[in-house]
Amino acid sequence: MPTGVLPEPCLKEWYDSNVPLYAVQASFPASTSLAADVITNTWHLNSAISPDYDNAVDMIHDFYTATPSDANPVMNYIGGLLLDGKIQYKIYNLADTKPRAPVYEDERSVSFPTASALPPEVALVLSFQAEKVSGTPQARRRNRVYIGPFTASANDDGRPTDALLAAIQSSARDLLAAANASVSWNWFVNSPTYAAIAQVDNGWVDDEWDTQRRRGRLATTRELWTSSTPA
Repeated sequence: MPTGVLPEPCLKEWYDSNVPLYAVQASFPASTSLAADVITNTWHLNSAISPDYDNAVDMIHDFYTATPSDANPVMNYIGGLLLDGKIQYKIYNLADTKPRAPVYEDERSVSFPTASALPPEVALVLSFQAEKVSGTPQARRRNRVYIGPFTASANDDGRPTDALLAAIQSSARDLLAAANASVSWNWFVNSPTYAAIAQVDNGWVDDEWDTQRRRGRLATTRELWTSSTPA
């Protein structure tokens, strides 16, 4: 059993004060500077002691930017032409009353590639789950994060390249290892529908793109046609 796993039963209500849960939002502002075009990933971390917020952001930031021993960093495949070169982090204590104010904020500059990009709607799903427990549907113990946008070179005949898949797989592995080794944090699955959380044990990434329609942008021009135009 990984270090720090809660004793069985490991499902606990997220509002249990003995198991404080935090949401770490990683937001990627768009090159358009429009709030509607910001891409956000939300991760969940548990801290049973006084939380070290810098450490939490370090772990999530490393997922995107650190170089695994056996793969390229995820940032090498991010479509920088669609972004403004930074990641903004906000941490929320989910035990706080809504509307919640962030308990911590940070912003870090990142040198994303400036090569041609895929449409911002194109994403790749990183799925993760807790260990299986008898009597509990496993669907309640899974979460996912939609990684993107990506450079055009991350696409190979309609599928993500092997190098991109390896980058996400290895970076997720390293995030889990860092969380398991951390004295402050563990990486958790959050199931608001069932008011339950459980510690992440493993995950996967499929070789198929996903489409996040809400990440689509407004058109900047409209080309009209009639029976005689274009001539």
